[in-house]
Amino acid sequence: MKNITITCDRCGKVVNGIFDDTLGRVITGGYYDVSDGYWKQFARWEEENICDDCMHSDPKYSSR
Repeated sequence: MKNITITCDRCGKVVNGIFDDTLGRVITGGYYDVSDGYWKQFARWEEENICDDCMHSDPKYSSR
């Protein structure tokens, strides 16, 4: 598990999160990696990282 700092591609907020890929899959905390996989369906054009606040306020995420 690594501490990571990302910038939300939606709101521009700097987020201190976690990243772990040691279990054979990627796990994040504090943000969502929407560049690939399941979470890509919530990405807007050219977004790769979305903070928890932006994801939780996204209508598509809220309605799932």
